[in-house]
Amino acid sequence: MTAYELLDFYVEVLDKINELSPYTKELTNLSINIKLNQDKLVNIIYSDDFATNNGNIMNPFNAHKKGVITCMQNFLMEFDILKNHEKLVKVRNEIKYIFEKYPIISEDERLTITKLLDDYDKVTNTIYKYVKTRNNSIIVELLNEVSLTVIEFNSIAESYKNIKKFMLKTENKIDEKEEEKILELHFYDGYIDPQYFVLNIQSINKSYEVMCQIMSISLMDYPLKVVKIESGCFLSKLLGYKSVVDALAFLIKKITELMFNKFTFEGQVLRRKQILDLVKEDLEIQKKYKELGYEIDFGNEDIIKYHYQMVKSIGELIGKTTKIKINDEMHYLENNLKKKYLMESSVLLIEDSKEEKKLEQTTEKGD
Repeated sequence: MTAYELLDFYVEVLDKINELSPYTKELTNLSINIKLNQDKLVNIIYSDDFATNNGNIMNPFNAHKKGVITCMQNFLMEFDILKNHEKLVKVRNEIKYIFEKYPIISEDERLTITKLLDDYDKVTNTIYKYVKTRNNSIIVELLNEVSLTVIEFNSIAESYKNIKKFMLKTENKIDEKEEEKILELHFYDGYIDPQYFVLNIQSINKSYEVMCQIMSISLMDYPLKVVKIESGCFLSKLLGYKSVVDALAFLIKKITELMFNKFTFEGQVLRRKQILDLVKEDLEIQKKYKELGYEIDFGNEDIIKYHYQMVKSIGELIGKTTKIKINDEMHYLENNLKKKYLMESSVLLIEDSKEEKKLEQTTEKGD
């Protein structure tokens, strides 16, 4: 699937998903209004003075409980179950047609969107159940379903918007300059979801920008431009300043080798700090910079900071793939290592992010 076909698919799906926005807005408002009373109820229940025979406690308790029920009743006065159900059926049928129009879209992608529609159906059925029975205990079940569905909708819509925005921005005809060069990256994972798609592009672009800073290359004159993007097994062909592309491709290759080799021979996933230390000591990286006409001093604090930023961005990409082609060079893990590597990398990425956040908070307090 080409970048243009992928863009068309995302645009069509996003348009259909956005037809559910009014429904989502009504559910969000219901959740917010109920939560105001719900939080106060929780505060009362877990207070030290809570007792069912304490009038000072039970009077506000009953008032907020009644407030929850009132919110639900007001919602039902405005909410048209039949109209929203018909809208869901219409959107589901139209998205089914889009799937048929783009048969190459992965099964996981279809399931993600289908699950969102199924969850909307579940919410509608729960609302109908409440209307029939007026059983207030159903409100708790409904709130949980509403919360999950709204989060899911916002996540999918935001991912597709980011993809649409990026691809519309970069789909213009490329005017290649003599001092520019192509960087080709091919990730061979079976399924690239929208979030990972955006992460790939953002991480590569961030690393390119940092390398431009190191080499004092103007991003205004030589921004990273997209020549081609294909989904499925994610393929990107990017155009940038020649020496920056050469240095970046070499760094991606070295980090990939470090991470894959460490796991192959020792069964360990490298942390960001470990990768940075190995990069600083790697004579081949320093030699590459010299070949390109740059003297890099890893004793310089700014140089270390720049390389940490690239280690972070590139490490996130390599931590989520087991096979990558960098220009013409293939790097991969053996099949028996893939599942364990992806699982352990995922855990380590979360841990590294948490530690980094704690460090930032500590630094801010110190300042």
